[in-house]
Amino acid sequence: MSLNETVSAERVHISLFGLRNAGKSSLVNALTGQSLAVVSPVKGTTTDPVKKAMELLPLGPVLLTDTPGLDDAGDLGALRVEKAKETLAHTDIALHVVDALAGLTALDEAMLAQYKLRKLPYLLVMNKADLLPAVPPDSGDTVYVSAATGQGIDKLKERLGAFAKTLHNEKRLIADLVDPGDTVVLVIPIDRSAPKGRIIFSGCGATGRLSILLESMWRDFFHRRAAELTPAERALADRSASIMTGGDFALIKSVEFFEDFAEGGRRQAAALNVGEGDTFVAITEGGETSSVLGTLQYAAEHGATCFLVFNNPADLLRNYLDRCREAIDNPKVTVID
Repeated sequence: MSLNETVSAERVHISLFGLRNAGKSSLVNALTGQSLAVVSPVKGTTTDPVKKAMELLPLGPVLLTDTPGLDDAGDLGALRVEKAKETLAHTDIALHVVDALAGLTALDEAMLAQYKLRKLPYLLVMNKADLLPAVPPDSGDTVYVSAATGQGIDKLKERLGAFAKTLHNEKRLIADLVDPGDTVVLVIPIDRSAPKGRIIFSGCGATGRLSILLESMWRDFFHRRAAELTPAERALADRSASIMTGGDFALIKSVEFFEDFAEGGRRQAAALNVGEGDTFVAITEGGETSSVLGTLQYAAEHGATCFLVFNNPADLLRNYLDRCREAIDNPKVTVID
C-alpha cells in the first residue's frame, strides 16, 4: 500500500505540483528524456492531470503525474486546482516545482504544509536555476535544477532514488474484490505434454512482442526449409515458445500495472511447464520488469538454462533494486546487459 493508504500496484506514484509556468511539464520531459508533456510560455497549458507510466532508475516502475497550476484562475480554474489537490491522495512522492526567480509564494507554502501534514515524502524543486546569477547549494529537501538545460536533473533522480529504500508498496491484484472469509479458486492450465528441449522467450509490452516475433522467426526458419529437412529436424519447429506477460489480451490493449506482478509471470511460466531441458530467455528493456523476472525465477527454479537480457548496467540495477539483484546474482542465470 502506498504512503497515503491507497490501493496501487508495485509502482511508485510521483506527482508534480506548483504554480502555473513553474516548469512542471518541462520537468516531466527532462526526467523522462522525452517530449511527453506539452509546454508553453502561456500560463495554464496543463488543464488536467496528465499521467505517464514508465521506468525511472533507480526507483523502477513509476507513474508520473503532471498537475494543473495551483494558481489557476476563474471558475474552471478552481475546478482544475481541485483536481490537482485530489492527486495528493494517490501520491507516494511529491515534487513541488517553483520558479527559482519568483521564489516561494503563499500557495507554495500551503502545499508544503500539506505534504508535511500527510507525512508525504517530497522534494522542493527550484526550477529555472540557469537564470539565477548564482545557484545556491542544495539543502534539506530543496534541489536546484533547470529543466531547460538539464542542470541538476541527474542529481534530482538520485534524490528520488534515495526514496526507493523507504517506499514499500504492497502487491494487491484483487484487494477490492475479495473479503475476509471468501474462498478463492485459482485455475491454471498446465501443459504437461509440452516437449522439453525448447527455447522459450519471455517479455512484457514491446519485449513481449519481440519474444513472440522471435518464436515466429524460429518456426519460420524450419517451415521454409521443410522439404530439405529430415522429419526429426522438421520437428524442431515446435521446440520454441514465447510468453507475453499479461496474456494474449496484452497484445491488443495495455494491461495496466500487470508488469509489476512477479507472481503473474511465474504462473504463466508454470502454464508452459517450463523446466529442465528448456532454454529460457527473459527479455526486459530496463532489466526491472517484475512480471518478466517472475517468469525467469520460475524457469531457474525448475531447472531450465536461463538467460536475462536487458539494456542497463547490471551493477546499477544490483545496487538499487532487490528483485534485480536476486536475478542478476542467481548462479543459474546468465546475464547479458
